[in-house]
Amino acid sequence: MITPSVCRTTLLFSILLSLYNIGYSQTIMTGGIVPVGMSALNNTIRLALLVKIPAGTTVKITDRGWNRSLLAFTPTMTGDGIITWTPLADVAAGNVLILTLSGSGVATLTNATTSDNYSGTFTIQGYTVADPLIISGDGITIYQGLESDPWFISAINNSLGPVDSYGWNITISQTLRDAQLPGGGGSQNFLTNGVNAMGNQGTQLDNFQYTGPVTPASGETWLARMVDYGSWSGDDVGTISSTIVTSIALLSPLPVTLLSFSAAKQGNNVQLQWQVADEVNFSRYEVESSEDGSGFFMLASVTPLSGSGTKIYNWTHANVFSNASGNNRYYRLKLIDVDGTAEYSRLVHVNTFDIQKNSITLLANPVQDLIALDVRLLRDGTLSIQLSDLNGKTILQQQRNLLKGVSNLQIPIPVGLSQGLYLLTVVFEEERFVMKLLRRRD
Repeated sequence: MITPSVCRTTLLFSILLSLYNIGYSQTIMTGGIVPVGMSALNNTIRLALLVKIPAGTTVKITDRGWNRSLLAFTPTMTGDGIITWTPLADVAAGNVLILTLSGSGVATLTNATTSDNYSGTFTIQGYTVADPLIISGDGITIYQGLESDPWFISAINNSLGPVDSYGWNITISQTLRDAQLPGGGGSQNFLTNGVNAMGNQGTQLDNFQYTGPVTPASGETWLARMVDYGSWSGDDVGTISSTIVTSIALLSPLPVTLLSFSAAKQGNNVQLQWQVADEVNFSRYEVESSEDGSGFFMLASVTPLSGSGTKIYNWTHANVFSNASGNNRYYRLKLIDVDGTAEYSRLVHVNTFDIQKNSITLLANPVQDLIALDVRLLRDGTLSIQLSDLNGKTILQQQRNLLKGVSNLQIPIPVGLSQGLYLLTVVFEEERFVMKLLRRRD
């Protein structure tokens, strides 16, 4: 007989497991959460929600800059860090969040609209100094997924360093301060300045705030306002406040909330599945495909299912690999509202061949600035990576969480590492892969 306590334990486990599975999927479309203020004077960051954040969805907030040369976040985790937030209940579109970094691993996240305090629903990595947001400038990036393969939602940059005409750093000369426009081979997507990201156009301010219009508008209009540099102002003393105080007057959120999107190889076909919510006044989904992840073409237009609430869509791409020129196939969804506005989903990927065993191989040797690995895993899991010299001295040690399937993993070489022969050891579960690599400089 199953006792009530066992039932409760099983139910709790199921809830926690579902939250874990939902929380680590990339579900929020670009522009869904946008920074609307940051102050290095009191270490606060203000965020506006243009979409509902479903319970169990994991969102990450960081001031680590994106380095386009390394295709990775800057590594410093002292003044920089990561806030990982997973709300236990839905958070409505139009709400405004305030993140305060108190330093030394202490932070608060509150909802200015509802007065909810999200203590216990977020974790902190880094921020080991007393004053995390530095006066010489910083940036904020909102994303989901692994740090080694992020899905970018939005970002702003407010750096004092050398920047381009949009206000994004030309190079990363100071890792605690500089950021380049997020995107590249080390991520799932790109951000675009003036569309879902914004730079300070070379005018760094210690107190940098959205001070633009606050009249009621659609989600698309609000997003365009928020990434318009002309709608921002600030100072170095903290007297200017954002015109967005406790909420935004949102006439309609951005298009339908995409809860999940996946692709699976089935024989010579590919089965696509996506789950959505809040499908109101929505026009259609366009399924797009690519063999290289860059040049996409439309395969089909899918009209919304009848009814309300959460919906699941299944669509089959038949005979995909009969005439394919390569092993890979990438897919994305274009989500189109009745007024013609559209957003793209994240990319999903399938491969023509099945993985028979775990394998990890070097893609290039000798190496210069990056170690590139081809990783093929039968299951999701964690890689333990160690680079050492021939005397056994550890040069680099880290862990990477990867999903099953094929991944291209890039590991930056430590700055100043001498030319010579080194050993790279990668451990996955009970398997150990040891590779010799030659470090070479130009």
